[in-house]
Amino acid sequence: MEIRLQLSDKVYQQLVASGKRIQGSLGLVSPTEGNFNAHVRHAVPDDDDMTHKMAHGRIRISNRRTSVRLWFDHEQELIDVPMAIEREGREASGFAYQIEMINAI
Repeated sequence: MEIRLQLSDKVYQQLVASGKRIQGSLGLVSPTEGNFNAHVRHAVPDDDDMTHKMAHGRIRISNRRTSVRLWFDHEQELIDVPMAIEREGREASGFAYQIEMINAI
């Protein structure tokens, strides 16, 4: 059986340049035609990453970027989400300030 696949230009160029497999999924439009969608690859963390875990998330600081992620389980009844965001925001900014001071030395 033959199936015609449609690839994005970016995926095709990556396939030709690397010569390696690309993981993804197929979406069949008909029994003989389909589209290929490459799986998303997340960036490899920098060697200089500094991470601080908090009760509901973490802050990560590197030379290129700073990110703060928080997540809350809405089924958890004993948490006041706005207060937790404020508290953990202060904790994250304190950590960022400490890293800034260390790098300034």
